[in-house]
Amino acid sequence: MCECCTPKEHLGHLHVSGVSEADLEKLNEVVSSLPGVFRATLADHGESEAVVLFDKRVVSPERIREALAGKGYKVS
Repeated sequence: MCECCTPKEHLGHLHVSGVSEADLEKLNEVVSSLPGVFRATLADHGESEAVVLFDKRVVSPERIREALAGKGYKVS
C-alpha cells in the first residue's frame, strides 16, 4: 500500500474538553451518529479531555465541531 493510502494518513482527531470517564458514553452516542467518526476515547494527556477519531475522507473537522458544539461540547 502506498504511503498516501495508509489508514493513518486519513485519520483525524479533535480534542473535546470537559469530558469525564462518566461522560464518555454520552459523547460516543453523539459521535456515533456522524458518518466517518470512529469513536471518542479519553485523552492520554490532561484530565477531563477526550479525543474524537475520524476519517478525514468522509467527514470534515468543521462538521464534527458544529455537531458537538450544538450538543454543548467544547472542541479545540
